[in-house]
Amino acid sequence: MKMNAPGNRTDSHKSSTEIAVPYQRLRNPVHTGILLKIYQMIKEKPHVHEYKVRHMTVAFPISEGCLKEGFYRMFGISYSDYILQQYMLHATYLLEHTDELLEDIAEGLGFNAISAFSRSYKKYHGISPLHQRLKKRAPNGK
Repeated sequence: MKMNAPGNRTDSHKSSTEIAVPYQRLRNPVHTGILLKIYQMIKEKPHVHEYKVRHMTVAFPISEGCLKEGFYRMFGISYSDYILQQYMLHATYLLEHTDELLEDIAEGLGFNAISAFSRSYKKYHGISPLHQRLKKRAPNGK
């Protein structure tokens, strides 16, 4: 365990089914545990798109404010940015390793239209999903 400032610890949590996650403990250990579960759940299943804040506050005993603020304090990334990050990483994996249609990838990640997915993907990665797929399949990867 590493000390950042007096009383602030940075821990890594790891069990047999979880990946180590560097995080900043919160004062409330219950919230720390809940946020770790949410973080890991999103990381393991980014294709499930019921991660809206209101869904999480129903599924877990945590308020909207504690979820948003606590998530940022613990992981250094906003809740919504983390979800988008995981969606985009999962989309890249699907583009590079499957023949799944762009429409199906977009729908599977909860996008209502392929255009919305393409815009988000390009904004996040700087390349369109189609170009990502073509780049990966090119003989020299360019």
